[in-house]
This record gives sequence, structure tokens and C-alpha cells, in this order.
Amino acid sequence: MINEILAPLGLGAIIIAAVSWLARSIVLSIISKDLESYKAKLIMENEKSIELLKFDLRNKALEYEIKFGKLHDKRAEVIAEIYSKLAEAIYTTTSFVSPTEFEGEPSKQEKAKAASKAIWELWRYFQKNKIYISEPISLQVDNLIEKIRKPALEFAFFVNPEIEKSDYGQKNKLEAWIKAWDAMTKTDIPAARK
Repeated sequence: MINEILAPLGLGAIIIAAVSWLARSIVLSIISKDLESYKAKLIMENEKSIELLKFDLRNKALEYEIKFGKLHDKRAEVIAEIYSKLAEAIYTTTSFVSPTEFEGEPSKQEKAKAASKAIWELWRYFQKNKIYISEPISLQVDNLIEKIRKPALEFAFFVNPEIEKSDYGQKNKLEAWIKAWDAMTKTDIPAARK
């Protein structure tokens, strides 16, 4: 009798166990497929993100190279122009303050104007563009311009015909001239020519 009662229960238990195992297997299979699909999707998205990041990094690196390449080119251009204007200022100022004069040369007044113009153009260009030059070099160029400008302008004052004829002009012109010539030949200005 107990066997008759247990037999249908055992069969039911086996069927329930089989159905449970089958349901579990189906659910695990579905979850496994979804998990694999999700895993593959994450890997694709991750690879896509990595490629986008690499692309952005390459773009930033290229942009950086272009910007600093242009900055380097601009620096070279500015340095070349400053050197050119400095050479012109030294040349015209040396010609102006030189004690030697040759026949057919412009007058001292004309040379004073040319020197003043060259010094002014150098100073103005330098002030506009010194941001492209390192601070120590900028200070050196500033000092050099001042060493050219100050004695040349002091001597130019005495080349003015009205001042030159005055007692003050006659008394101080030679001293200003010597000072200007010494500044152009006995200071670090000649070294700037090299």
C-alpha cells in the first residue's frame, strides 16, 4: 500500500525534477546567450571607444605639432627681422656718428634722420614682437637698443643747425659726438654685428 502511494508521488517527483532541470537548462541557455551577446556588445563598444580615443589623441598631437611648428616659424621670422633692423640701426647710427666723412655722403642732418628712423623702426618692431623671444634675450636686445639710441639722439640734438650755432651747442657738440662714437665702437654694440 505504501508502494502504491509512493509510486505516483515518485513519478511526479521525477517529472517535476525533470521539468525543473529542463526549465533551468532553458533559462541558463537563454541567459548564457544573452550574456555572450552582451559581452560581445561590450567588447565592441570598448574597442570602438578605444579607437575613438586613439583618433582624438592623434588629432590633438597633430594640432599641438602644428601650433608649435607655427610658433617656431613665427619666432624664427621675428628673430630674423629684429636682426635685420638691428643691423640697419647699427649701420646708420655708426655712419651718423663717425668722425670720418667722405665726399658725396649725405649731411649729418640727413644721417641723423636716417639713424633716428632706423632706431625707431627697430624699437617699434621689437616692442610689438618681443613676446616671441625669451625674457633674457629680450632684455639684452632692449639694452642694446638703448645703448644705440641714447648717445645717437644726444648727438643728433647738437646737429640741429640752430643748436649747433649756439654757445651751448658749440661747447657740448664735440663731447656728445665722442660719446656717441665711443658707444658705437667701444661697447658691446660692435659684438652685436658678429
